[in-house]
Amino acid sequence: GDPMLTGIDTAGNLCFVVMLTQGDEPEAMGGLLVPMTSFDDFVAKNPNCSKNEAGAIILTSPNSPMGNFELTELADGKYALVLPQTFGTINQVKAQITSTNKALQTSLSAAQAKEAVTAPAWVYINAQAMYDKYSQAVLGELESSQENISSIMENPAMAAQMGPMSEMIEMYFNIYTELFKTFGADADSITLALTPDAGNLSLDLSLKAKKGSETAAMLDAGPTSTNSYSMTGYLDNDNAINGVMKMNIASMQMMYDKMFDILGKANTGKIKSGTVSKMKSFTQKYIATMGNEIAFSFSYAGVQPPIKLVEVIKMKDMKTALSLTEDSMSLVGDLYTEMGMPMTFKYNHNTGTYKDATLDTMTISFPKSDNAADPMSMAMEQIYGDGFVYQVAHTDDKYYMTMGGDAEAALKKAVDQDGTAPATGEVKAAIDTLSKAGYGDFACSVNVIKLITGLGEMIESMGAMHPANQSPVPQGLFAIAKSIPSQSSMALGGKSSNGEATLRLVLPKQHLMELMSMAMQMQQQMMMQQMQSQQSNTNQP
Repeated sequence: GDPMLTGIDTAGNLCFVVMLTQGDEPEAMGGLLVPMTSFDDFVAKNPNCSKNEAGAIILTSPNSPMGNFELTELADGKYALVLPQTFGTINQVKAQITSTNKALQTSLSAAQAKEAVTAPAWVYINAQAMYDKYSQAVLGELESSQENISSIMENPAMAAQMGPMSEMIEMYFNIYTELFKTFGADADSITLALTPDAGNLSLDLSLKAKKGSETAAMLDAGPTSTNSYSMTGYLDNDNAINGVMKMNIASMQMMYDKMFDILGKANTGKIKSGTVSKMKSFTQKYIATMGNEIAFSFSYAGVQPPIKLVEVIKMKDMKTALSLTEDSMSLVGDLYTEMGMPMTFKYNHNTGTYKDATLDTMTISFPKSDNAADPMSMAMEQIYGDGFVYQVAHTDDKYYMTMGGDAEAALKKAVDQDGTAPATGEVKAAIDTLSKAGYGDFACSVNVIKLITGLGEMIESMGAMHPANQSPVPQGLFAIAKSIPSQSSMALGGKSSNGEATLRLVLPKQHLMELMSMAMQMQQQMMMQQMQSQQSNTNQP
């Protein structure tokens, strides 16, 4: 109610605090802390402040849809605690804040503490307290949802229509439950930081694991290479997503070990215990053959399968990797069959040569369902055709994989390329932005406009293959995305150490403007189509 903000410290920090409560008290309570030059001056000089019959200070604002607010001072008048008057819990909140015997700073790592005072906006979530209070409720909801799905599947008609998907759904619920119990219990805290500058908006999401937990060990398993990326030459600015990652072999082995342990616990009895243990052993051995870096370039496309993919992996033991790949085909097939997703995996060695590379092919085939109305089988056939065909090439130290309508040409192009060539264009901008900020474990560029354009080509090609299917997307919208000459992209990177993992998302102002332009043009197109449709209906006799 005061445009001059009299009594408010405009150089200070606003804080919103939410605290979990105990026993029969409300589930959570909290309020807004407003920095004050003097709480007493603010109350005395603001005509909207008054005391009610109980002596509480009330801030009224006649035109506010939120009603009145109750105020009390904190930190010797340096802050005002503010809650809507209807809550009636301001004294409880103040007592909870002032009675704490452990300052938040003592729970922060050095990285979190630095971020807390440098980021313009920063959020801290006590994940351990959240898990302790709400985990049983979450697990109960998961169990209830699973029981509801099971009761639906007891209907013979529904079970026949869903086929093997019913078994998969049950297993997925079990997997979600085990994931939540494993990683939720290991989480100490989550922090979120928002940092805008003239050219970019950066969002950092960090997870700190409990000391001594398995998750903390995964995030502290071994050093990654500190050198700059050496495979940026395989990235392609024409594609929607490009990424490079430094391989932390020890961390990957620990993570996959844990994931197979979770799969074993989530098993509904369909997967043989021997299959899980064999896959766990195979994965450990295969990861050990890999080198220290991987690069990939990806887009959607109007072909079957509807993707363009180039992936290159550094290898340190190619001979063992090829032997393991051949031996694993039947094992992977057994796993998917037992999970209710029967697929055939086939690896053909030495289908040809190109320069110093040996060529192979890997095929993943989807069997035809006995039920013509099986929704899973219909969707898989419509999107992927008969299955995936990977074109493969390998040298002594590199493993190349491509997929898509021009996979053979893309494979030979990758073999020809100098992988050490520096990145260019929007990919270079993304990698440079992340590297300067210390996010060196992996870096991705994500061009949303190119991603939408590719999705449009995929949907339109599916409509051409199945004319009876009506696309849910109005005609012409994807053409708008294609017409925008996007020259920027979002950047996504990460780093992990000392039991903490952090993701950074960088949204450049230029890419935001391109997205806004696309959204406005799409909105205009939809409005025009709607008006034309209404006019057509009006003119009909």
